[in-house]
Amino acid sequence: SMMQPVPFIDLLGSIGPPAKSAVPALGTRQQLEQPVEVRRAAIQAISRILDPGEDAEQLIEILKPVTGDTDDVILDQAFRLLVRAGSAAANMLAEVGESGTAQSRIRALEALVELGPRNAGAVETLKRLTSAADREVQRLAILALGANASKDQAVLDLLGRFASRD
Repeated sequence: SMMQPVPFIDLLGSIGPPAKSAVPALGTRQQLEQPVEVRRAAIQAISRILDPGEDAEQLIEILKPVTGDTDDVILDQAFRLLVRAGSAAANMLAEVGESGTAQSRIRALEALVELGPRNAGAVETLKRLTSAADREVQRLAILALGANASKDQAVLDLLGRFASRD
């Protein structure tokens, strides 16, 4: 039988930031053909090794494919980490909001609402998404623009239009 990777993945996570060189290997363990317990262990380890502030770019790069996962536990963790990465993640979250899986689109937009003023990098995409076919995508795009507290007149006009709808 093959050696089970999970104990080794957990060990890397418990080592924390000094295990940073192992992050690319952990990234390959995030692929959908890996068993769910391996994918869960990998994102858990990544969350203990990378600092969302300091290592934002590496974290965003490694989590981009993870946003297409099908497991709620993994998605929760991925989007929580992306929110913690702050404004650096806004652009990638906007891309997922526009072209991700049905589930990840909603989660990405919720994350952009949570980012609030730090979602500035997503504003152009969010404006486009206010006319999305999916009503929930539309609603969250508008909320995210509102959370941005943008004084952009086009955004204010949109908010006014939606505020007066029944």
